[in-house]
Amino acid sequence: MGQGSVKRFHGLDALRGIAALAVVFCHIVFLGNFSSPVGIRAVAANFTLAVPMFFALSAFALAHTYIGKLDDWQEIKAYAVRRFFRIAPLFYFIGLATVLFRWLTWHVPPSPDAIWLNLTFLFGFSPQEYKSLVGAGWSIGVEMIFYATLPIVLLFIRNIRSAMILTAICLVAGYAANFYIPDETYRRSNFIGNAANFGFGLLAYFFYLEMASRSDDLKKRISTVCLATGCAIWLAAFFYSDHFGSVSQSYFWRYLVSAAFPFFILSLALHEWSAISNRVTIWLGEVSYSIYLVHALILNLFLLKKAEFLSAYPQGSWQSLLISMAIVVPTVLAASFALFKWVETPGNDFGKHITRRRSALAPAE
Repeated sequence: MGQGSVKRFHGLDALRGIAALAVVFCHIVFLGNFSSPVGIRAVAANFTLAVPMFFALSAFALAHTYIGKLDDWQEIKAYAVRRFFRIAPLFYFIGLATVLFRWLTWHVPPSPDAIWLNLTFLFGFSPQEYKSLVGAGWSIGVEMIFYATLPIVLLFIRNIRSAMILTAICLVAGYAANFYIPDETYRRSNFIGNAANFGFGLLAYFFYLEMASRSDDLKKRISTVCLATGCAIWLAAFFYSDHFGSVSQSYFWRYLVSAAFPFFILSLALHEWSAISNRVTIWLGEVSYSIYLVHALILNLFLLKKAEFLSAYPQGSWQSLLISMAIVVPTVLAASFALFKWVETPGNDFGKHITRRRSALAPAE
């Protein structure tokens, strides 16, 4: 399938790594109940929008890798195997660790329905089990639905115009879902409500195709304009958020913020800005899936001992927040390195090995 020749966008790796750390910071603040210093919770709440950024990045990367390569059943099967082994080994490992943690700590076993839905990655369809057994794992359910629909999507979405039409349809469908779904959290966490974020990623990819052959100087200038536009959209969204309501209440506000994603993605696809894309952030991007899946488990382990670590400091103070971050973040990074090396990478390599072997055994036409 020519996977080895696919270009790697280090700037997008960096963006993914920064988004992963933003999610970790958000959950430290909220699960740690840091109600002060003043304003810290408001800032952290905005960092939840790093997860929709993952969706847009995923759509860009998958379109870049697979467009024009999923035109027959053998290619689709190989794609499905690779996607499964890219996601499942680490997800199952963290899921098992989380179930054991909850059983040993609170004696709370998972329900049979929860186990089945997590093993099959169907929990994203369930209003009761969409959060998954893995902390913050709801987004994996959304991703897996997108993976399943991608071969069909790429049959019809082949240019900017079709990507714009798809994104518009997803925005309307998402608004309808947001309007009719009674559970407030599930409104933000179901596939239909997030589908337009994947559309934004596809839009960024097709704009990239239009500009990829331009001169480096022109690409840098376009990248600068895109970066400035994305920042302007975010500033407008955050300064005028009162006109749209809070993140939890306003579908319009969430997608106003998300409208910046294709600009950021296109900017870093066209040019690598060293302030954003460097060895540290690129490495964070490489292990971002491990960071995302393991951080909630480590944070919950920390919270069991939180009172002992922070007993000398006022609840919610800067000191207690900084100490929490100084303990949790390095632990998450160390665990992510180990998981990436010994769980995530071997699982990914196994999926590639299976598809290469099947390709070698396939009869010549």
